[in-house]
Amino acid sequence: MTDVKLEDAERVVGVVEHFANVASIPAEMKEELKLVAALLRKIPELEQNLKEQQQWATSEIDGLKRQLREHVETRIELHRKLTEAQGRSGEPTGEWRDIDEAPSNVKVILYGPYGIECGYASHGWPRNSQGISNMSYHGSATHWMPLPEPPK
Repeated sequence: MTDVKLEDAERVVGVVEHFANVASIPAEMKEELKLVAALLRKIPELEQNLKEQQQWATSEIDGLKRQLREHVETRIELHRKLTEAQGRSGEPTGEWRDIDEAPSNVKVILYGPYGIECGYASHGWPRNSQGISNMSYHGSATHWMPLPEPPK
């Protein structure tokens, strides 16, 4: 019924109701016609419900996009600060090393598919068959480097 205008549906309801009252139509068919008329009357309500659900879904999607944008901006800011810290000290904080070489119970800079983060590379947790630490924030760090010296 998506291509049928509301006015057209109302006309169809009128025609269906007319035939439901014709004396020569069998009672069984009259009941079916009354049911069709009742269903046709529900179309505007269903269309309104659909519109409200679409508005809700759009609002939810917009909220998720905003959260994702904020997360990405936070990651970019962290990367900027790390880069800036390296530039101020005049020395790189270190070379990226394979996650299998990461120390246990020591906070380090981690890198993986989700970007850069600071955390514990192992803490006694096993690594999977690809050598990925299960202890990083996303459980998928592949490389690490030591933290830079704190500011003086």
